[in-house]
Amino acid sequence: RRLAEETLALARARGIGLGREAVDQAVTMARAMPADVRASLAHDLAAGKRLESDWLMGAVARLARDAGIEAPANETVAALLAPWKNGIGDQRSGSRPAEQKDRGEPGR
Repeated sequence: RRLAEETLALARARGIGLGREAVDQAVTMARAMPADVRASLAHDLAAGKRLESDWLMGAVARLARDAGIEAPANETVAALLAPWKNGIGDQRSGSRPAEQKDRGEPGR
């Protein structure tokens, strides 16, 4: 919800007329999905692929900064995913995503 609320605030700051119902609809849709459904970003992270986080949460964070508003949740998620944004070969910490560790999958 917080990511969507920050995105809504950014849209409004940039003159895009979205209403509060946009956040409510997005949250309702996400909650209605089956428990085993995961976002494509989660699939990419687990597979060690390049992430789209720079174009999603990272973009919201940058555009919010440019608009003079805060987007701390988007900034935090983008920062947490940064070690894997170019795929598993770009890790600075040397660790693998938790899902791979749990399954004992080798890193690439």
